Amino acid sequence: MNLLIHYSKKGKIYFPFLLLFLFLSCQSHRSNNSTDTTFNQGLKGKIIFKEGNFYPNGEIRDRGSIYAVERQIYVHELTTISEVDLAEGNFLKNVYSAPIDTVYSDHKGEFKIPLEPGKYSLFINENQRLYSKMTEGGKFFPVEVVKDSVKEITIEIDYKAIY
Repeated sequence: MNLLIHYSKKGKIYFPFLLLFLFLSCQSHRSNNSTDTTFNQGLKGKIIFKEGNFYPNGEIRDRGSIYAVERQIYVHELTTISEVDLAEGNFLKNVYSAPIDTVYSDHKGEFKIPLEPGKYSLFINENQRLYSKMTEGGKFFPVEVVKDSVKEITIEIDYKAIY
């Protein structure tokens, strides 16, 4: 804080640049999408948001749109329906399985997260609510990480889409 006061007294031109520097340095920690060349095991992918009208096969109809979104993704151990409290649609009130890690997607919707081999469930922070789709087997967005492999996935948030 003393540095901020010092530079604002010395010359007003430093202050905007200092604020810009602080803002940009904080933003770089928000996403785990660094150009880390050692990333060889885990998940990588994209989060897209779908809203409007779509054909049953998922193609855009007359007024549908698909776009990338920034979201927080929670990785839990593989989670079944008996380990959650359901809310409306694909939203959940609580998840009781063990949390493993979390990652943010960037402005392009892209994310990557190193993980140990195993089976996991993914949950999205959607406006302070948990969002995830359940499979026919009663598991929530299941993914499997294999040793020395990066699994690519696409997460669709589509509660505002009509099929």
